[in-house]
Amino acid sequence: MTRAFIYCRSATENSDSLAEQEAACRNYATAKGWDIAAIFSDTGTSGMTDRRQGLDELLERISAESGDCVVLVQSDLRLARDPKTRNQLENRITDTGAILVIVEISDSIA
Repeated sequence: MTRAFIYCRSATENSDSLAEQEAACRNYATAKGWDIAAIFSDTGTSGMTDRRQGLDELLERISAESGDCVVLVQSDLRLARDPKTRNQLENRITDTGAILVIVEISDSIA
């Protein structure tokens, strides 16, 4: 079964934002029949940097995984604000063999 790893990020301490991101990704994974293996998040962390504790933990975890693995992020801006940084992170994720899925809110509504 495909294992889904969810990543959420908010630049502020807004837990509602994280909850909305997680719900969108959970709904998407459930609709696809994927098993949610873990959820990683960064709160109060800028999307302009690629050094984040939750993101680093996610990258370590998916690097250690074998088999079908998907990383779900609600909006590419949650991954990174800067296009260059976002592209580098996308490459780091896919270089592990994982598939990156950007979930838009409309995708997660059943």
